[in-house]
Amino acid sequence: MNVAEYLKLVENMKIDSDKVETVQNVYEAKLPELLQKIVSNAEEPVFLDNDVRTLTYKEILNAEQDLHVDFKSNRIIPVADCGDNDFAVYYLDKCKWSRFNIIDETAFKERTTLEDVL
Repeated sequence: MNVAEYLKLVENMKIDSDKVETVQNVYEAKLPELLQKIVSNAEEPVFLDNDVRTLTYKEILNAEQDLHVDFKSNRIIPVADCGDNDFAVYYLDKCKWSRFNIIDETAFKERTTLEDVL
């Protein structure tokens, strides 16, 4: 599946308010609609044709423990593993998408759409 197909699929999915509320409580933030749909429908990872793997709901919830990064304090929610320790993330305060390297904790490729980051 390519990025455009994945995003179109997500756009048409229903929001699971229980999952969204749990993630919002963990990250102490209101999620935008696209992120709500991603979280709601992330039971299994999706492998994209550009070697990106979306994170599951449980991986999003446990990202701090699993990846050893303080996402909550940085106001970041990871959504996809892009390889080479880079993750596609959403910046809650900036309302922007970016790539984030978990080793040196640097952000790059900041964009307004997830499609441009993936």
